Amino acid sequence: MILLDIPAVTQDDPRARSYVVDRLAPGTTIARRIKVTNNSDSARTVYLYAGAARVESESFVAEANPSVNELTTWISVDKPKIELPPKVSSNVLVTIDVSKDASEGEQYGVVWAETRSAPIAGSHIAQASRAGVRIYLSVGAGNGRAPDFAIDSISAARDAEGNPQVIANVTNTGGRTVDILGKVTLADGPGGLSAGPFTLQKVPTLAPGQKGTVAVTLPSEVPKGPWHATLSLSSGLVQHEASATITFPAAGQGETVKPERSNLVLWIALGVTALTLLLAAALIWRRRTIKFGSHRPPKPAPVQAGDGPALVLPTQRGRPAAGNPDAAEAGIDPVVVGQPVPSVPMQRPPHDPAWVPEPESRPTRVVEGSETESAPRRGRHSTLPGTGPRANTDAEATAVE
Repeated sequence: MILLDIPAVTQDDPRARSYVVDRLAPGTTIARRIKVTNNSDSARTVYLYAGAARVESESFVAEANPSVNELTTWISVDKPKIELPPKVSSNVLVTIDVSKDASEGEQYGVVWAETRSAPIAGSHIAQASRAGVRIYLSVGAGNGRAPDFAIDSISAARDAEGNPQVIANVTNTGGRTVDILGKVTLADGPGGLSAGPFTLQKVPTLAPGQKGTVAVTLPSEVPKGPWHATLSLSSGLVQHEASATITFPAAGQGETVKPERSNLVLWIALGVTALTLLLAAALIWRRRTIKFGSHRPPKPAPVQAGDGPALVLPTQRGRPAAGNPDAAEAGIDPVVVGQPVPSVPMQRPPHDPAWVPEPESRPTRVVEGSETESAPRRGRHSTLPGTGPRANTDAEATAVE
């Protein structure tokens, strides 16, 4: 029997070329053509029907005829019985009409083509032979979880005849059943030997969540090692590879080791980590720039004589007015760079009865980087002990850049 119709979305899947592998929503109907051929030298009557199946003990198990499950109630064939001459083929249309109230999950079944011999004389016993096409039908909305599996560990062993074996523990981590194919290659053996590839003798079938083993039996003449073993497994389009250093024991099961991560996987992991750190650093820097950048005070421009007003602090006795209670109480006004300082009537300072105010004074201009120049004083000045000759001058100011 040969499956003739393959969905376009799974045409590259090797399993879809041999089995009906699909996911359908409740209420959906599909049709597939199957080619049935009589390869014998005599005419045959061929019976076609659907039977139930299950996945257990790492195998796809077909139920004995007649067998029914939910999937078989949805399947019909357009030719339940056909007469085939020798070396002649016929196409049969298989229709799967999923019930609208179908339960979600994966269903298993087989479309059988069966021939039967004439009953043995004096009995109702007849021989039957059949061939079939498996059906893996997942029911549910959308695409569901993709198929996948993981290689958990690798070990070396010897079977009952003493032949070396490479055994791996695998887990179905996806949402669909997997049929695992694979091979083993040995390298870096004693004296630099290499061997293989060696193919799996049995194809394990694992339903979602199930664990199982894959075993490859090697020729008895393969040395015990150590070897660098590479295990390549696949199920449809899903492929995984794992490596480990193993040594075949004298008998029984050897040491179980974790698979080595390939250099490609390691470099990809390092690259993703580095990119993540760079993106995080850039994001933090940008946030700090946005948070603090707008509050940063602008750099003051150089002030020249005659430029616009720039506020400076007045001084008294050579000290800034800020923090000087005497200056604040005296009401001394600030001086603006580039503007003339107006004349201020001199008031009689305390504790200086000998001081005489001058009638008028010439305006003073304060220029950045220069000394304050003013008109000569015409009044008398008396000095108290501990003060300079200009201790009470209220017209002196210091420019602040």
